[in-house]
Amino acid sequence: MSRQPVLSTFASLLTLSLICLTTSMTQTKEPPVEIIPTPQSVTRSPGTFRISSQTLLVLADGAGKDDRFAADQLNEALVEQGAPPLKIVAEGSLRKRPSNFILIGTAGSKWARDLLKARSCRLTAEMKDEGYVLDVGSDGILIVAESPRGRFYAVQTLLQLVYRDKRVVQAPRVSIHDWPLQKMRGITDDLSRGQVSTLENFKKIIRFLARYKLNIYS
Repeated sequence: MSRQPVLSTFASLLTLSLICLTTSMTQTKEPPVEIIPTPQSVTRSPGTFRISSQTLLVLADGAGKDDRFAADQLNEALVEQGAPPLKIVAEGSLRKRPSNFILIGTAGSKWARDLLKARSCRLTAEMKDEGYVLDVGSDGILIVAESPRGRFYAVQTLLQLVYRDKRVVQAPRVSIHDWPLQKMRGITDDLSRGQVSTLENFKKIIRFLARYKLNIYS
């Protein structure tokens, strides 16, 4: 018996939960965004940010290998949407902030601090361990968190926002402040019944769970 039903069953549950969820959002003329799990705070603005070959994926000062991993995952997802992989650069290698960017980093970065202030975003105590700020503006996308886990989860949220419209890959303009209410979030897979998954399938399950910010698979 294949372990593939684990993914399909969980996907069905997520779809059902999305139908039942009511997102608390600032009312605008723009349609609400749909994200699983529902973020703590979502404010929608008119318009979208277009991701193109000119968009730079900037790792802010202080970024580490975990941030590079998140950036690589973002690039893989963009390629699946038909967009070209973005050039990944370090903040310190640029003389000035580009006008078309995705910035991943901590509030210790000058660019991140300046953008947080300019966009009226802030990190709170609840966000310290796994929370994040994700702000999609007209000129770029800001991802800021104190922890690598927070920045990784912000990228996972962004992956749910990105979509392709004809030849354009874009994301709706939105400001998200999010953090988990539960430290332990996951599922238990009963391996005592049926065929045990292959290593590759286990990896697929873990990647799928991570996309929705689940941190336990047992």
